[in-house]
Amino acid sequence: MYPPRVPGGHQQRVEGDVMEEEWRNIAGYPYDVSSCGRVRRMAPSRNTWIGRVLKPTTDRNGYYYVILCHEGIVRTHKIHILVCTAWHGEKPAIETSQVRHLNGMHQDNRPENLFWGTAQENADDREAHGRQAKGEGHPSALFTQKQVDALRQEYREHMRQRLQQGFVRAQRSMHSVWAQKYHMKIETLKTILSGRSYE
Repeated sequence: MYPPRVPGGHQQRVEGDVMEEEWRNIAGYPYDVSSCGRVRRMAPSRNTWIGRVLKPTTDRNGYYYVILCHEGIVRTHKIHILVCTAWHGEKPAIETSQVRHLNGMHQDNRPENLFWGTAQENADDREAHGRQAKGEGHPSALFTQKQVDALRQEYREHMRQRLQQGFVRAQRSMHSVWAQKYHMKIETLKTILSGRSYE
């Protein structure tokens, strides 16, 4: 049984309205999570106190997370998952279940902005809000858009000359020339020229 809840609340202004903060327990931990996306400790411990609000950290994808400690175990938890679980129940028993941010804002962790959904629905949300990383904006991109544009322009010019000569395909040896010039594998080069990458 954890100690009584500490008094005091927090107000968050959302689009002109003031939202009263509600706190709910995080299952299995001596912590609460609030409707404003804050997390506070609710049991005494060394070097901390009851009611202390944890300072969140942002991961590389822009999501807030906190580190929770209980009975010697330290684990990292993303705040949007904590809020969604506290207000909308446990994660559905579907392998691809994820938390959706309905307004597309990663750091808006109000319960009304969160909802359990599938990976595809999450991808659709990112696309709808213009946050789907593509081309050189993708974390795994190895080439800049400028390099890709230069390669495609060179390819178009080559094909124009080939068509004038009566050929319908690029000279096969040019793939090796371009791959060496732009420092990429031939398979990657073909993918870019086909339009399946950096669209």
